[in-house]
Amino acid sequence: MKRSILLLLALFWLCWVGPCSAQSYEVTEAELTRLETIFQKLESCNSELMKDLAASNKDLETQRQKVLQYQADLAVLRTELELLRSEIAKVRLDLATAKSSLERANLSLAAYEKEMKRKVRIARQQRNIAWLAAGCAALWAANK
Repeated sequence: MKRSILLLLALFWLCWVGPCSAQSYEVTEAELTRLETIFQKLESCNSELMKDLAASNKDLETQRQKVLQYQADLAVLRTELELLRSEIAKVRLDLATAKSSLERANLSLAAYEKEMKRKVRIARQQRNIAWLAAGCAALWAANK
């Protein structure tokens, strides 16, 4: 900021001195020394600004390279994300299929259990009838 102000002041001073020089204006030794000091400061400021500009350009290029790398990394991550999303969809489908198979197996097991209970009930009834028939036959034989 100070450099810019000094530069503007020097330019204004030159513009003011410019029209006066046509009128045979003489510069004193003190004024010449002062002008040389101002010009040296301006050159120093300009040199520092150029160094700062070069450093800024270098930093800018470094940041650009980082941005390019980040963009490449982001593209890779997006690809991986899409792959993971497709894998999740496949796993969800497999899970739904497994759930459906489990439900069918449970229904089949329940039907089998029901059938087995029916067969056990029939077998008990047949056993009880057989015992009853055997008892009746034993009684009938004992009464004869």
